[in-house]
Amino acid sequence: MAVNRNDQQLLSTFPRPPPGPPTPSPRRSTFSSPQPTAVHRPADFGFIHVALDDEDADHSFAHERASRDEVAPSLSAPTLHRNPTAHNHSLEELQLVLDSPHKLYSPGEAVTGYISGWDAAFHVHVIFEGYAEACIDTENIHSHNNAQYKNHVLLLYQITHLRPESQKVVPRFTTTIPEKVGDERDKLKHLLRDSSVSDNYWPYDWPHHDTFEHNFGHPLPPSVLAFNDTYTDFTTRTQGQASVKYKLIAVRSRLDITTGKLISDASYETPLYVTTRRPEPQKSLELISTTTTSTSNLEIRTSQLARERRVSFYDHIRDSFSSTTPSFHFTSSISAPKVSIPGGELRIGISVAILPPPPGRLYNFPVPDILIQSFLFRVRSYTGLRIPRLFPNPPISHTFRKIEVEQRKASVNVTFTPKKGNFDEQVCWITVKLPEDILSSFKTYNLWRGYRVECEVDFVVAGKDGVMRAQSDLNIVAGAGHDASQ
Repeated sequence: MAVNRNDQQLLSTFPRPPPGPPTPSPRRSTFSSPQPTAVHRPADFGFIHVALDDEDADHSFAHERASRDEVAPSLSAPTLHRNPTAHNHSLEELQLVLDSPHKLYSPGEAVTGYISGWDAAFHVHVIFEGYAEACIDTENIHSHNNAQYKNHVLLLYQITHLRPESQKVVPRFTTTIPEKVGDERDKLKHLLRDSSVSDNYWPYDWPHHDTFEHNFGHPLPPSVLAFNDTYTDFTTRTQGQASVKYKLIAVRSRLDITTGKLISDASYETPLYVTTRRPEPQKSLELISTTTTSTSNLEIRTSQLARERRVSFYDHIRDSFSSTTPSFHFTSSISAPKVSIPGGELRIGISVAILPPPPGRLYNFPVPDILIQSFLFRVRSYTGLRIPRLFPNPPISHTFRKIEVEQRKASVNVTFTPKKGNFDEQVCWITVKLPEDILSSFKTYNLWRGYRVECEVDFVVAGKDGVMRAQSDLNIVAGAGHDASQ
């Protein structure tokens, strides 16, 4: 039975990718839609966790009406080709029309429409199909040896049988977007029983890996219209391509009275655009309000702290080697949202606090002002692809990264001024807007997507610089419903 949306709990299905330096990606990629020591934080609402490394400082379909029976392909459904074309194949026009053709659907929502080109002599099957494709091409720069690895995995294959006796003036259909990827192996075997496609192209069993899903029952991934990126190192050029597509297929067939089998004579398909599950408004506000805070202790050593006049260049050099040079210690904190939505605003908060002096030392000077001189903020996406190979060969995998948003301010000129000897309740807020078409965080058998927020703040105290760098995970969840064309 489907879970009531008011009782839905946060999903915890996305562990972090393995630690290691992310591979740089010199070329900008396209991934369109209608994260010191590795630290693992508890997952929440399908989070993708990007590891920070030293080197990189069960679903139930909605019940159909009695006149619409969901059937397995091996029962009354006609035998179909794996990829029917997008055009009508009959002299009498068969067409599947969606009530909302440009809507971006979310799991749990109903897709409705009607069928034209159908009369009482025919049966119609409405097939809701979803699949993920991935391809990795490698080329040795020196020898020019090429290799290509690809796979095509079925995510769901749901059939609704519209019988002739259920036909009305306007034959309508309803299908529900499932929340999770189903177990389609038996259906897959039937569909490909006469096919020469190898198991390497349609893998039934996926090896376990923390960054990818390896079994059915995980959240349905969103539509990925096109991903294409290239990474080049000293010896190899690696190109990755991937997509996740959903479509509705109407198949018209006539019952052969001599054999008792359905013979298809026309098909029509239309794309369907799907995003991840949308949280309830109250839950969405709760998620977006959660933040993660990074802190760093900074030290400023300069004789300028104890002098009113500006020190000379010679004094600055001497300060670096003198044990008697005054020093000021403070901690800086950067808070950033853990969750956002496409087109949402990220509010980055910067604050400072005084630290006590080292043992045996005193602050024999007034608490100085702390100036934010410059600020750099970026959101970086990480996209992982993998292609399983025949035993005993290990899977081919690669992670591509790309800067989604970057905002640089060379002269912020925000000053924290001490009040009663501290900087309490002083916060500098910087707001950054995300792209409207940024993709939700997800992972499936052969593809995953995660995000990382990177911040760099340059502080100035008594003429000396101190830089803080921070990184944290950002998880994108689906926002309010809108058209896929927007």
